[in-house]
Amino acid sequence: MRPVCKRCTVCGKKYFVEILELWAYKRSTAAGTKYFCSWRCLREYDRNQANIEARKVLTGRAAQIKALVNQGLTDAEISEQIGVKESTVYRWRYKI
Repeated sequence: MRPVCKRCTVCGKKYFVEILELWAYKRSTAAGTKYFCSWRCLREYDRNQANIEARKVLTGRAAQIKALVNQGLTDAEISEQIGVKESTVYRWRYKI
């Protein structure tokens, strides 16, 4: 079988794979399969995806806090409604 030339999704390095189905460093996505040259690149990709998901949640919370701030609520009242500490509300409030 002829080796297939692939390019790492993270670092861009070219590498050759003999049997593509047996290559361990890959992730399936809606757009297809992403291939990686090493475990380090695969883990970096996973961490970036987790950070993207966390940012989406934070953006939703920040919007919720902004709406409550516009209603004139204090940090203590907002923390009770949302279920987080007052210091967390304070940090999110000034990130807006």
